[in-house]
Amino acid sequence: MARRTTRTVTRLLKHAGDQHGITLLELCIALLVLAILVSIAVPVYLGSRKKADKVTAEYNLKMGGSCLNSVWFQMLDRGSSPDGVDSYRDFNPPDELKESESYQSGGYAPFDAHYMSTFETRIKWADLAVGGSSPPVASADISGLKLAGGYGFKVAGVFQAGSQKLSGPEIAEDWSVLPGKICVVGNKYYWDGGWQENAERYYVTLITLEHSGIAHYLTMRQGAVADYGNFEWKNGTGNPGEGWKGDEKPVDVTPPVDVTPPGDVTPP
Repeated sequence: MARRTTRTVTRLLKHAGDQHGITLLELCIALLVLAILVSIAVPVYLGSRKKADKVTAEYNLKMGGSCLNSVWFQMLDRGSSPDGVDSYRDFNPPDELKESESYQSGGYAPFDAHYMSTFETRIKWADLAVGGSSPPVASADISGLKLAGGYGFKVAGVFQAGSQKLSGPEIAEDWSVLPGKICVVGNKYYWDGGWQENAERYYVTLITLEHSGIAHYLTMRQGAVADYGNFEWKNGTGNPGEGWKGDEKPVDVTPPVDVTPPGDVTPP
């Protein structure tokens, strides 16, 4: 039995040895074809991913603007703002927002990421704070450099459905948490070449960020569009003044004919 098995294995090995293997030329041709296919597929894949990322950021910006307008008119219907429709502040917010620090200290809930997340619970919202008024400049004027210190965006928190999902100094400059989210800038608004104080919350700027570092923004003022477009994120130091208007404005968003603020850059 063992001898018969040995003869069978020997015949199989001899048969396999008679077969022609893959030559070096055939292997090279196969690798060349594979390399060509990869060189075609990779750019297509990366291009499709970049396009999808851009479409997502633009869609989220449109969604954010629609949500902001919806909440604005809801507040108007409730009559919960003593200054009418002048500011994005709710003096009679939902009960869960009355525990917030801004309500406890100022008597109102601003239209920040926390506020917006209680109305549109499916979206993740992020608060962005802006430090400084203008980027540092190459100058020997030390005082000017000090004034420009701390310029740029900082992530203050990420919210969904009224709950804070991310917070702390570790995410302050972690821009990887921003793509796919709608960011709210409430402490300042951009005009006349720099960021202006927005203490009375007359303006709200929404920002969505692509993984590639292109930011899309929409600035609202008293229920109307004040500005919109794109700019390079530049690791958090970019701003709308360095940007450009997109080829197409956001759907259902029409900038007013006259968006020139008062001379002192102070909202009425």
